[in-house]
Amino acid sequence: MHPLVQVVIRSRLDAVGRQAWAQTAVELLESAFPVDSANPDTWRQCERLSPSVSAVAENVMQLQLASEVILPATQGLLPLLHRTNTYALRRGEHFKDAREELEAAAEAQRSALERINLATGPDWDAARDELDDACAKMQRGVALAELTEGRDNPAVIALRTTIAQNLEILTGLENLVEHEEGGSSHHHD
Repeated sequence: MHPLVQVVIRSRLDAVGRQAWAQTAVELLESAFPVDSANPDTWRQCERLSPSVSAVAENVMQLQLASEVILPATQGLLPLLHRTNTYALRRGEHFKDAREELEAAAEAQRSALERINLATGPDWDAARDELDDACAKMQRGVALAELTEGRDNPAVIALRTTIAQNLEILTGLENLVEHEEGGSSHHHD
């Protein structure tokens, strides 16, 4: 129902009617909001319902402030708010984990490039290992970012593109190492 229609209907109700309306809204959201809101598989539904939970919570709190007794809607709202908060907290943790993985990946890339550019000669094995580690960290970071932001988010798409580029670099580096190792063995013959 459109929010404006809800406001008009609520404004025409007496206190008992507004409390019944709030109780019904809480019950509907309570039945629709995922019980396991910490599970990333439920986050799309949590995201869709969270604004409604906020709006209903605000309405219930206004009714509660005007009442001298604890309203049933207030009691029903508490477990719903707990689930909403659990969702928000877990989603935030995944976003933080994604950022940490991607920062670690950037550091591994930087270290790999330093190993390739050493004045005393490149350390190919270490560079290859660090680029491989960077790609693994990026893949974990993207997986976590997809959980929090969705696969179609432009930042997630950009991260996937970066991983593809890093995998190309890694493949090129491995080919170069194989060539260097092959050249060294021919040189010893």
